[in-house]
Amino acid sequence: MLMIFEKNVDSNIRLFADDCIIYRKIKDSSDIDNLQTYLSRLEELTAENEIKIIRGKVKQHVLKKTG
Repeated sequence: MLMIFEKNVDSNIRLFADDCIIYRKIKDSSDIDNLQTYLSRLEELTAENEIKIIRGKVKQHVLKKTG
């Protein structure tokens, strides 16, 4: 399912067994909006395909360039 969906998105996806990481560089507010749109659609697809997202494993990390 992710393979089909990721063709139409400009976020990066890395799959590891039963885990995945979704990330992107945020340059402006449109990048935030695009990422949220992608995550919302992904949530819809998982519900439609009866795939469970374990909320306790969901994490957000913010990395900032220093210097």
